Amino acid sequence: MQPNKTIFREYDIRGILGQDITDELAFHIGRALGSILAEEGKTSLVVGRDCRPSGIALSAELIRGAEMSGLSVTNIGMVPTPLQYWAVQHLGAAGGVEITGSHNPSDYNGFKMTLQGKPFYGDDIQKLYARIVAEDYVDASGQTQERDLVAAYIDELAQNLHPAKRPLKVVIDAGNGTGGITACELYTKLGHEVIPLYCEPDGDFPNHHPDPT
Repeated sequence: MQPNKTIFREYDIRGILGQDITDELAFHIGRALGSILAEEGKTSLVVGRDCRPSGIALSAELIRGAEMSGLSVTNIGMVPTPLQYWAVQHLGAAGGVEITGSHNPSDYNGFKMTLQGKPFYGDDIQKLYARIVAEDYVDASGQTQERDLVAAYIDELAQNLHPAKRPLKVVIDAGNGTGGITACELYTKLGHEVIPLYCEPDGDFPNHHPDPT
């Protein structure tokens, strides 16, 4: 495969849907990342995605590729990126992928990765690109299970964060992004009165981009 090299950035892979980011590319990322893990004797991968509709197919293809490289994949579904990072540690997995376009418009998507508890970036991403171009993959057979970890994530945060000395009235604008599925419940558990704005996930972002700035 010959993907657009410019989308293999310093800290993630990100580009325009259909033009740069395709289901085929997701499959090859799964194959390549799975092969890297398999060669190191590791077999566990956690995969999450944001609320963009394209993430459903991208996730399925990435998981299929990872399985073909011998990985045991835990699919945690639609979750914000911090939850995906937490899930890797919570489950003791060797690696993780969050399929997300971050704060970009709805016609973007991409992949953020971790490996062995560390960010996967810089030279690692360029080596991943080279492996995809060469299609240098391990052939094996893996499997996938699905887990819903949202409640466990919120509970752990609520137990470890110190609430304010007095309840606050908090406006949360999630921009229809994926953070809406955790933020409102967490702040409520911390004792605050929450006024939600655009907290229903909608990957078309009808109100504004999910940009925290």
